[in-house]
Amino acid sequence: PSCIEWIFSLGANRVVNFREKDWVENLEGEDFDLIFDCVGWASSPEEMDRAAKVLKRGGQYISNSNFKAFGELAPSSERGGRFFKAIIPKADADDLDLLVAWVEAGRLDVVTDQVCPFMELRHALRESVAGQ
Repeated sequence: PSCIEWIFSLGANRVVNFREKDWVENLEGEDFDLIFDCVGWASSPEEMDRAAKVLKRGGQYISNSNFKAFGELAPSSERGGRFFKAIIPKADADDLDLLVAWVEAGRLDVVTDQVCPFMELRHALRESVAGQ
């Protein structure tokens, strides 16, 4: 199945393909309580202002981006009564061993978009950030 079909199979009632539509324009005015961003869209002050358009007052935007990379932004920030938080997960060998055990036991499915040689990692990351 496509990524969109897979997300629906997980129980989503709406999916916005950010490669085809601007997600803020598509969702503006809907007043979400929570947005969990796995891509890192709102990791700049300008993008935070855009994301605030789809959050209700008191709503939270949680991202796995490192907001500290943008100078004045802290790991937790407030903009217009909306709260932005960055979570940077840290894993140790025990965590990774547990994930491997779950995969081997069939309790965790890993979805892989593509595999590349380690020497091409920088290029692959650039493509991933660009949405390609």
